[in-house]
Amino acid sequence: GPVMKKTAENMSRLRGMSRSELEEELVTLGRAAFQMRLQKNYNQLSDTNKIKENKRQIARIKLVLGEKAKEEAKSAAAAGAGAEEGAKA
Repeated sequence: GPVMKKTAENMSRLRGMSRSELEEELVTLGRAAFQMRLQKNYNQLSDTNKIKENKRQIARIKLVLGEKAKEEAKSAAAAGAGAEEGAKA
């Protein structure tokens, strides 16, 4: 449905971001989550669904950061294996 399409677009946008951009976004969302929790505790938050959406976005960013770390490790291992073979010859 339309929600899945929106999520897919969001994920592709996140995957296009650099590690530093993602980490910056993570800090921003973390601060926003803290503010929303305070507002909720003082009954000032009208839309409590924002907390859930914020948590999900944080999880998405962490997922993409993990994917990027795996890719970097894989390419580093491949580069290391290639360098070792060159050294043997």
